[in-house]
Amino acid sequence: MHLTRKQKRQVEKLSKTKSSQEIAGILNVSEEAVINCLPRNFKKRALQNFQPGKTQEFALKTWFGENYLILILLAVLVFASYLNGLKSEFLSDDIATIRDNAEITTTKFAFAAPFIFLRGFLYFVTANIFGKIPAAFRFPNILFHIGVTWLLYFLICKTVSKRVAIFSSAVFAVHPLLSESVTWISGGYYPMYGFFVLLSLVFYSLSKKTDKLYYWSLTAFLLALFTSERTVYLPGVLVVWEICFGNIKQNWKKTIPFFGLGMIWGLFFIWGRIGYRINELQTSYYQKRTSQNPFFQIPVAISSYFELIIWPKALTLYHSEMNFSKINFAARFTITTAYFASLIYFFKKNKILFFWLAFFFITLSPFLTPLGISWVVAERYVYLGCVGIFIATGMLLEKILRKISKNSFLFYFLTALLIIPLQIRTIYRNVDWKNQDNLWLAAEKFSPSSPQNHNNLGDLYARWGQLDKAIKYFKRATELQVNYGDAFHNMANIYVQKNDFAAALFYYQKAIEFNPNIWQSYQNIGSIYFQQGRLDLAEESFKNALKINPQNPSLHYALGATYGNQKKTIEAENEFRTSLQFDPTNIQAQQALQQLLNQP
Repeated sequence: MHLTRKQKRQVEKLSKTKSSQEIAGILNVSEEAVINCLPRNFKKRALQNFQPGKTQEFALKTWFGENYLILILLAVLVFASYLNGLKSEFLSDDIATIRDNAEITTTKFAFAAPFIFLRGFLYFVTANIFGKIPAAFRFPNILFHIGVTWLLYFLICKTVSKRVAIFSSAVFAVHPLLSESVTWISGGYYPMYGFFVLLSLVFYSLSKKTDKLYYWSLTAFLLALFTSERTVYLPGVLVVWEICFGNIKQNWKKTIPFFGLGMIWGLFFIWGRIGYRINELQTSYYQKRTSQNPFFQIPVAISSYFELIIWPKALTLYHSEMNFSKINFAARFTITTAYFASLIYFFKKNKILFFWLAFFFITLSPFLTPLGISWVVAERYVYLGCVGIFIATGMLLEKILRKISKNSFLFYFLTALLIIPLQIRTIYRNVDWKNQDNLWLAAEKFSPSSPQNHNNLGDLYARWGQLDKAIKYFKRATELQVNYGDAFHNMANIYVQKNDFAAALFYYQKAIEFNPNIWQSYQNIGSIYFQQGRLDLAEESFKNALKINPQNPSLHYALGATYGNQKKTIEAENEFRTSLQFDPTNIQAQQALQQLLNQP
């Protein structure tokens, strides 16, 4: 096979940093053809190592032998960055999903969503082995993050250079923007499916149509899909890979099975998950069903991620500040336009840089749909995509420093100089994730318009016994979001503590008005009426609560107690027995039933 002039120039350039096998993979030619046109000083060594039929296996073994110390160093960087967050509490979504979930140790929970069961299955296994220990659920996030870092290092070595690989993967290992995905247990979806996506890409990059590695690539993609339907973007990544590093005309058929799998999960997402997600946003976050304007959403998202990558100060669980001045938005729009213009430019001038810049957008694309099912900005969304920006930065730094000095010391010195403050920021950010109080107080600095965080802060001050301050934050939450049923319910709870039952009843009714599924509001209304001796109204309220939560033993006990005070003995006995069916350890129900049966 003869190489073109362009390919020969590429061989000469790449031979300084890559093996003949790696060059052959990048140019999609035989290794023998590469060796034949190598510069004389590289040709002898390449011929000594060249073994037809065993090239790929030998190259991988050689690569691990040459890079194992760097892989260990990357793992150490990850552990050093996240070890102080390992023992943090269950936070936010973790509480309902893990801590308060009685079914987490059952197969019902593990396979509740058959198309995306892997994360739930991991929780199921962890809970059965270790119990509900936060560190046990958080540790897999750290392991997956190490795995992603290693895979990125391999891919960057393969496509760019070893120096850029060290820079980019080290920054990725410690960058504080990624702490939400690693330290927060519920954010672990992103390192987990990111690992399988990159594993699939690595196998694909090493495979041929008949290779076992090709089928391993498909298997890894399946695992990614079983973790999250958002990984349907991988076939697009593979097409761009072939355009940049392979031969799309010859290899397009290799991508067909990936598109087939992606379509299956895409249809599942459209028919099943979208409706579920919209309902979740409406009931849990009280968002109206509205579509996003892509001319607002995309510039704001991309420019915000660039800002957080460059200066990761304003880290928060709730990126709520979406009101921009005309000048600010114009700047964001200009930055986004410049990004897309750079894609066009580098497509013609530098395929390597084009691939990694495109990788940033492709991996973000599931979160940039106009369907209104995602937050405009969330740090976890850019977990995998940010590496494209890290690589572009590393390539620019390498190019500048090559003009100054051929010595690698300055490059690695500047890399260390960047990593140290990033790692310190990550360690401090982990302190925010230590418990709910820290997290909500940290979010207050950068999310002053978030109704969710004001509701959380109201809960914080209520637990601290500062009731008036709690009411202030709950009221502010309802001002920011007038239909915020949870905040009305929580405010009513404070008025109960202050013995202002009239105000409590008013706000419980407001909570039910905006969210009829808050059974706790019905329960608490019933309790107030019971204490006031208004038993008919108490009975009605407890029955309404049971319509929503029919298996709650406390509700059956409360209704039984109401019947008892109404002298409805048979009904009371039935409710006490029902309560004990759902919770045989309910002492109150046991005593009430015994007392009822002992009556003459």
